[in-house]
Order: sequence, then structure tokens, then C-alpha cells
Amino acid sequence: SGETASCVTRQAGSPGKPLGLGFFGERRSAKEGELSASKVFRIGGTLGHPNSLGAYIAGVLPVMMAMCLATVPKRLRMLAMAACAGGSVALVLSFSRSAWVAAALCFVLLVAWLLADRARRNRVLPIALISVVICLALGAFAPLIKARWTDDDNGSTVSRFSQFRVTGEMIRAHPWLGVGLNHYTSAVHLHETYVTDNKRGMVYLMEGRVHNVLLMTAAESGIPILVWLGWFLGTIAWTGWRSIGRSRDELVRFALMGMLLGLFARILHDTFHTGNLALNPYLWVFTAILAASPRIVAAERAPSEAPV
Repeated sequence: SGETASCVTRQAGSPGKPLGLGFFGERRSAKEGELSASKVFRIGGTLGHPNSLGAYIAGVLPVMMAMCLATVPKRLRMLAMAACAGGSVALVLSFSRSAWVAAALCFVLLVAWLLADRARRNRVLPIALISVVICLALGAFAPLIKARWTDDDNGSTVSRFSQFRVTGEMIRAHPWLGVGLNHYTSAVHLHETYVTDNKRGMVYLMEGRVHNVLLMTAAESGIPILVWLGWFLGTIAWTGWRSIGRSRDELVRFALMGMLLGLFARILHDTFHTGNLALNPYLWVFTAILAASPRIVAAERAPSEAPV
């Protein structure tokens, strides 16, 4: 709508402002980005930071997409479709590029998984409807999306490489135990080689925390913890994938697939942004359900087949 567009795009020099939904819990923290001759106001909703909103939607959207494709009551499918439409618009307005990529990749994987099953290749209409919804959301903000990818981002992307380099130095210096939980920002300047006039490095001054939750884990807790985390996520993914293949209930299959893709989307997003695994709901809610999926599948059997 025009009102939304006016909240998203501002002329250079004029301040951006939230959407005016404070009674819903919208936070007042503003984050603007310079795009060509205009400013774009990146909405953060109740989560505050636009990247946090993008991460949340990228993790939830695959579940809603899966519900659109599952054999569920029409009312639930329409509700999921509406959630996909609203979520797609909010995802675009977060202007989080990693969230865009994660959500798009999950949609492609979901469609590929669906088409690989011969018994479900007739779901062309739901796929087409979801594609139309996504295309409408992209088309409505096409100029801003193009600008977000092509215009100067004031060193945001380049700073990631400096962070990765410095974090690599920290990991090499403390490979087993790391520098300690929540001590990254206080120790990062000790490992920088780029020195400014005040003896502080560029990463310390501009981007204190590395924008990669996996590297952050290795730097603060050591390589063994990172290896354990990889084993944990791999085990959960394999458990969920096997349950998807064994389930007889189509709703269970699609729900588990949506959660598996949502978990993948969140981890992919967090490899380009700061994060806290302890506060990541997908790491605990989705993994808990996927870990319990063998019992969920076993409960589908007839009473005589169910394990004691």
C-alpha cells in the first residue's frame, strides 16, 4: 500500500520511522540503509533488529509453505497461504539479504522434495499459488530489492571478511577452550593486525562481534564445542529426515519437512549475522520436535504394531 511504501522509502535527509504499530509491541529502534538517492527503513517488528526479524521469518516461512502443500482442511491451507503472503512482505521489508537467500533456497528444496515423490507431483496448483505470492511480494518492492543487492552498503559486506580473518586468529590462538563465553568483544582487539591511530583495529571499532554464529562459537568455546555442535545438528537432521521417509501421515511428513528446512534456514542466516545459540528458538524447539519424530512416527502405527 502507499502508506507502507511511504514508511519504507524516505528521501535523503529525512528521518525514517517505524510503522506506528506500537500497540502490537513494535520496537522503536530504527535502522536505515543508504540506497542510491534514498533511504530505506528496515522494519524490525517486535524483534527490534531487522536481521532478527528476517531470521525469524526465514525459519517460520518453510513451515507455512509446507502447510500450503499438505493435504489439510481448506481453511488451514488458506490460513497458511495468508501467512506466506504476509510473511513474504515482512521478509522483503526486513531487507536482510541472508534471510532472503535462506527462504528462497528452502522453497526450492521443498519443491524439489515434493516433485521427487511421484505420488505428489499433482500439487502443481499450490506450488503455483505460493510462487505467485512470492513474485507479487518481490515485484512490489523490486526497485528497493535491486538497490539492496547492487548499491553501496557502506562496507557492511566487506566488514564480514575482516571479522572472519580476526576470528580465525582468535581460534588459532585459543583452539581448545576459546577466549571464554561472552568475552569475544573484550578480546577481539588483541588479535587484530589492522591498527589505527588510537591502536584499535577496524573490526573492534566498527563491527565488534563476528557475523557468523559458528565462528563465534569456536572463538568463545573452542573447536571441540564447534565439532560437537556440528555433530548435534547433523544427528538431528538425519533423525528428522528418516522420520519424514517413514511417516505414513502426510501432515506429519510436511510439518517435519517444514521444520527441518526452517532449522536449516536459521543456521544459514546466522552464518552471516551475529546470533546467540542459547536464545535461538529454532535450535531448541525445532530440534526437540525432530529428535522426538521417531516416537511420533511410531505412534502412527496400529495398536498391535506399536512398540511396548
